[in-house]
Amino acid sequence: MSAKNKQKIVQNNQNQLNTKQHVSVERTEFFSGPTPSPELLVKYNAAVPGFGDKLCQEFLIQGAHRRDLETKVVNSNCESTKRGQWLSFILYLSAIIGGVITTLLTNNPWSLSLSCGALISIVINFYHQKSKSDEELHNKSLLQK
Repeated sequence: MSAKNKQKIVQNNQNQLNTKQHVSVERTEFFSGPTPSPELLVKYNAAVPGFGDKLCQEFLIQGAHRRDLETKVVNSNCESTKRGQWLSFILYLSAIIGGVITTLLTNNPWSLSLSCGALISIVINFYHQKSKSDEELHNKSLLQK
């Protein structure tokens, strides 16, 4: 190896040693959920005394409020369904009784079609609701898989 090559190698090594390397470190912290992590709550309390406790208390109040609203909605839906079932029962019963009475009073067999129409609509409605509920159960079972 010649002296010039040795000098170039030594010069390259010195240039590499003189080169400064910059390393930057970035740290990102996030949380998912209704409340921050306990470490972050401690930091909140250090910055503003009592803030972490207040934040947790607000979370509990909001949860109770949400459950109360959901209970009211479910109860309202149940009452509405019951009311609809009773009104449907009265309507169909009136149609059936009206058809029978009209048939007996007029001796016209076509007036019996009122009763038959009410019975057919009950069967169709029952079948439609049954197939709709079966489809919902099937979709829920697919979502759970």
